[in-house]
Amino acid sequence: MHTSEDGTAYSTGYIYFTDEQTNKLYARNISNMADGDKSVEDLLSITAKELNISSCNGANKDTYNIVYGFMQKVDARYYSGFDGGAQWNAEIGDHIRGGGEVVASGIWGKIDPYHYVKMYQHTWWKYVKKSNGIPVRVRQGRRCFS
Repeated sequence: MHTSEDGTAYSTGYIYFTDEQTNKLYARNISNMADGDKSVEDLLSITAKELNISSCNGANKDTYNIVYGFMQKVDARYYSGFDGGAQWNAEIGDHIRGGGEVVASGIWGKIDPYHYVKMYQHTWWKYVKKSNGIPVRVRQGRRCFS
């Protein structure tokens, strides 16, 4: 698998666009899309002030991510998305980097220190490059482009 720092890797990211999580909107056309799936390439081009994708891995550096796909169709001054998980923070009224880190507690040392990242950030874990089984980079949270 080829990865890159700009989100143009061979693997392709997607987001669900129905509540049932059955229909996917892929960052680009792929060969094995299901009947209800679409590609950002199928959408009309538009101009906007900004585009914020507040979904997990919407701007994952290790995939051809959904933000990168929208950057090809939306002429905006500002784009953002998340590398890794995204979760709503009611205190600030915005999304923040999602969890997944091991919290130091009585279980520390008894499990793989990446156990929770693998469990809760499995898409990030799947595509991030590893050296000796350990990710070579940390999850960045919100990534911004202009």
